[in-house]
Amino acid sequence: MAVERKLPNLAPERYAEIFRWLRETIPALTSNWTDYNASDPGITLLQLFAFIAEGTSYRVDRVPAGAYRNFALLAAGTPEQGLDETLQEAEQDVLMDADGYPLEFAGSVVLRDPSYVELLRALRSSSGRKNPDPADLYTALSGFWRSPCRAITEQDFAALALECTASVSEAASRAERAIVRKRGESVEVTIVSGATLSYVMSEPSVHDSSNCLASIDDYYDPVSHSDYYDKYGDLTDVIGRYLAPRCLIGTSASVVRPQFDPTRVVATVAALVTQTPSKSDPSIIDTNPASVLRRAWERITALLDPLIGGPSGQGYPYRRPLTSEDIASALQGVDGLDASQPVRVYIERMTGLRVGKASVNYTTIVLRSARDLGFPWIVSLSLQAVTSAYGMLVGASQIGKNTMVAKVGGT
Repeated sequence: MAVERKLPNLAPERYAEIFRWLRETIPALTSNWTDYNASDPGITLLQLFAFIAEGTSYRVDRVPAGAYRNFALLAAGTPEQGLDETLQEAEQDVLMDADGYPLEFAGSVVLRDPSYVELLRALRSSSGRKNPDPADLYTALSGFWRSPCRAITEQDFAALALECTASVSEAASRAERAIVRKRGESVEVTIVSGATLSYVMSEPSVHDSSNCLASIDDYYDPVSHSDYYDKYGDLTDVIGRYLAPRCLIGTSASVVRPQFDPTRVVATVAALVTQTPSKSDPSIIDTNPASVLRRAWERITALLDPLIGGPSGQGYPYRRPLTSEDIASALQGVDGLDASQPVRVYIERMTGLRVGKASVNYTTIVLRSARDLGFPWIVSLSLQAVTSAYGMLVGASQIGKNTMVAKVGGT
């Protein structure tokens, strides 16, 4: 049941009463203001505010009832002629269970936005009246604005976007993360689906050289993941239509899929002396170079997960470029790594967007500005376990990778 609200009668408030109330409020706010004479500039400003308040309250108290109705129609986002149709659509917008059937409670379906329906019903009940009661419209409007169904803050947009697909059983079609940012006069909501990009680790190669013990060279073709992008089409459309009637007047929301930036990563780590667990001493950590690289590979790919990656474990930060410090931090504490030696990391960020496939089956990349960055997406990951990671920089190869030469004695 709607709570009855009575609009205040502001007309009796006169200039002298408003000014006296403003002046008497001063001691409660500060003890440094002691001059209450008319010659004080602050008192002059209070007199001006009291004069403006008196004239404003006089006009507000005489707003015709029809103006309240017009404002309510504007808030509801519907013209007078389309009120019945909008109400009918809102009454059919109900919550669905996991099987796609309308959710019922106490024998009645559960409306997705009940405050919006109440506002539309209040407008319809006052339709045709010469002097509709503004208190009824005010009550309906108050419930409409205070409803958790309204998208006002960034948290509201994110919560509503996730709520829209919460009942979908298939993870690939459900929004698991919403990233909200303001772009000019509109709000952009980036949706991350439950279907995340996957990496398949190749078998580490064991080497017999004096310095390199093992290596992993993985390459991922972005074209093979094109179906991942296709899953976002319906998802962004559904969430966009869900947010549209819940935005404030003058606020538009766009729902987009995330960008993924192709990135190449080369990392060199120092491994401890090889040890293998045995039945006599199962507590020994497997420091076989191939096992060490597997654990390092898992840490790096887990870091970039859009849902559970990142430094906090709540998803990799959107629009944050991957740095060598991120990789080095992710590898800290990996069993089998020599913590006394540095982690050498080289990162090449291919800031671009897939636009096609060349004749040799490589992806075509088009550069774009840094402000359009998204999530890093590793297309090439090379890991190498060595006996010593200490070295000195002697130059750069033709493809831009640093050439490292190991020092004698590891110092």
